[in-house]
Amino acid sequence: DGEFRVFRSKAVVLATGGAMRVYPRTTAPEELTGDGIAQAYRIGAELVDMEFPMFLPACIVWPLGMLGVDLPYISSTVLHGWWLNKYGERFMAKWDPKRMEDTTRDVASIAQMMEILEGRGGPHGGIFVSYRHLSREMIDYSAQWQPWWRDYHYGNFDLKEYGFDLQDRGFEAAPASHYWNGGIRIDEKSATNIPGLYATGEIIGGNMGANRLSGNAVTECVVWGARAGKYATEYAKKIGSPEIDAKEVEQAQKRVNDPMERKEGAKPAELRERIQDLALTHVGPVRDGLGIEKALTEIEQMKAKDLPNIYVTAKDTVYNTEWVRALQVESMLQVLEIVARTSLMRRESRGAMYRRDYPRTDNKNWLRNIIVRQQDGKVKLSTKPVVITKIKPPSKTVVPYWVPG
Repeated sequence: DGEFRVFRSKAVVLATGGAMRVYPRTTAPEELTGDGIAQAYRIGAELVDMEFPMFLPACIVWPLGMLGVDLPYISSTVLHGWWLNKYGERFMAKWDPKRMEDTTRDVASIAQMMEILEGRGGPHGGIFVSYRHLSREMIDYSAQWQPWWRDYHYGNFDLKEYGFDLQDRGFEAAPASHYWNGGIRIDEKSATNIPGLYATGEIIGGNMGANRLSGNAVTECVVWGARAGKYATEYAKKIGSPEIDAKEVEQAQKRVNDPMERKEGAKPAELRERIQDLALTHVGPVRDGLGIEKALTEIEQMKAKDLPNIYVTAKDTVYNTEWVRALQVESMLQVLEIVARTSLMRRESRGAMYRRDYPRTDNKNWLRNIIVRQQDGKVKLSTKPVVITKIKPPSKTVVPYWVPG
């Protein structure tokens, strides 16, 4: 209903998910714009591993009605689709000649993005996923017994209605933002460095490191959800009821209502699109120092000129999605800045992040976590060595980003 409410709580558990909507192509729900991460950062909570957003390769880029749908990737794992550039080359041979399209998701995303950035992509900014090497009988039979696209339906999409005949037409696809490896730094009790603030699920960082294995997201929710609930309860039982700072509430209410009060300024939809374009172009699976610096320059301009003047044209408070977008944009811009600054600091390629200007994995200098904290309104970065217990890193300290096993 758009009313402003204040909650008095002894402990808070943040479980608001990641920030995949910072990118224009994503497999994630609409609301995952990094609000919880930005909230925690604004009150002084430490973040970690923010330079490692995870991408899923071969997600649909055209038609726009299916943008981000992961069918080409999922079907490739079963039907072994071929990934081709505009010259018809199976480009994975350059990255993993042994596994080809069956390589890991991070390597696949980076390989696809390199083809696109170097001008070998399709008309809509993707690579091609083809099944022409398979017979129609095999494809039709797969659609009969595979539960994930039975009778040529995937989710709510009728592939034939959208014109997809897998024997005659390939998908144009590209990496899409899929999971947020970084996030709020917690201890073994799911507690942050802010007393009374706990976090769980995709919003936390440190568990996955530079890349996530398939299925671990569920484990993260189950294990750390239980721990966050347990230890937040124990904490709440030990303290009295907190006082509410009226001035703080007034400031928060003003921040929320300001976009509704303005008559003109920056439009949320336009600002959101600019943020997403910056993220994909300069802070996607493939990055370089010059591009990251360009992104940071524009981010600073948006923070100074556009964000303070954001406004909404619709003034109704009930189900006002434009108002929601206006508030989300602040989180998206803050998260993108942090991803950019941590990416610039890490001068190597690792996991979900590939830097063209530093294409090697440097275990000598960068087997470290980057810790993020707000200080005097600025992003403060520091590093801490990765704690190594059972699995030791490779004996070679500096290696090419991807060395097939």
